[in-house]
Amino acid sequence: FAGELRNLGYSSPSQEQAFDMLMSNVSLEYARTVRDAGLHASTGQLLELRHHGVDPEFLRDLKNEGYELTASDVMQLRDHGVNADFLRDLKRADYDLSAGQIVQLRDHGVDAGFVRDLKSLGLHPHASDIVQFRDHGITADYLGDLKAAGYGELTADQVTGLRDHGVPADFALQARDLGYKFSAQELINLRDHGVSAEYLKTLKDSGIRQLTAEQIEKLRMHGVD
Repeated sequence: FAGELRNLGYSSPSQEQAFDMLMSNVSLEYARTVRDAGLHASTGQLLELRHHGVDPEFLRDLKNEGYELTASDVMQLRDHGVNADFLRDLKRADYDLSAGQIVQLRDHGVDAGFVRDLKSLGLHPHASDIVQFRDHGITADYLGDLKAAGYGELTADQVTGLRDHGVPADFALQARDLGYKFSAQELINLRDHGVSAEYLKTLKDSGIRQLTAEQIEKLRMHGVD
């Protein structure tokens, strides 16, 4: 066994390590799979990988998806519940992330479905922005609707501000359809003052047009219906 391990590029295990390998089902086939996955693991790390629940199938999936990770990276991913489906969807959505970034996404509740939804809508926010979106309850549909309303270039902070102030994406869309092009901050201010899409339509239907967001706020504050 020790000689075969050396042939695979590992150092000879100590007597204690050899016993632990036997007890932990660290076989030559497992050692070969680790090597073929490009982890460059030491003999001691073979045991650690097993102890962290890293199985051959997970290693093969990493290799097939083109991930180049260290043994420590792989253990970190498994410790945080990152599965092959999540890694696959990140790659297919053109995210080339470090193990730390992937773990951060997972720890903040970002799942494979959210990543797939972003891709289907033609969205590709930074990993840190995705974390911020999830922390504030922002869905892929919300982002897609903002994009459809002409707000696809907003920063994560601007999108978060809209969401935190209860600005529905369809409000931005309806305002645009009525001929308004408000900034993100103006949308927030309008909603904070109780301005709805119906109110904007009422103003337009009454012949009051070309108003600024500030003027509309003042009309609403003074009870002009």
